Amino acid sequence: MANISLPSSLTARGNDYGLRLVTWIELSLSRYAERRRLRQLDENALKDIGLSQADAEREASRWPWEGPARAAIRR
Repeated sequence: MANISLPSSLTARGNDYGLRLVTWIELSLSRYAERRRLRQLDENALKDIGLSQADAEREASRWPWEGPARAAIRR
């Protein structure tokens, strides 16, 4: 992802809303790109990362603003 320098009006103390919005947009765009790349992986690459074709398709079909599926989160 390209580095974006934000105007000081967005990063100034007390204006957290603007910064949160920009961060949310960046995260959504990043997820979109990752899910698009996931959809392009072949069966062997998916096997290497432990995903089935159905799992990959399910994750790739999610909206960009949706976080990862709960089952995918490991603690």
